[in-house]
Amino acid sequence: KGGLGKWLVMVLDEYFFFFSFFFLFFSLGPRSVTIHDLTPSSWMDLSAQFYLTEDHVRANVPRAQASLAQLGQLNPYVKVSVLEGSLEN
Repeated sequence: KGGLGKWLVMVLDEYFFFFSFFFLFFSLGPRSVTIHDLTPSSWMDLSAQFYLTEDHVRANVPRAQASLAQLGQLNPYVKVSVLEGSLEN
């Protein structure tokens, strides 16, 4: 019983689930993320922050700036930027 009608409902239900997930994931997620960390990279940071390298530590690059490129690659739909300067105005 059901035949083609039952199959059609199953396919439409799967498409509905896919498009609902797609809509929720891409339209309700963040559009941008701003990070702020003016602290220069240190040797101790290398054990906990895997986006930092020895080159960042040697060049005294702030941790936020050093992590920017890798964070931007996590999700191409989210713009990642660094806030430089003080948070107080």
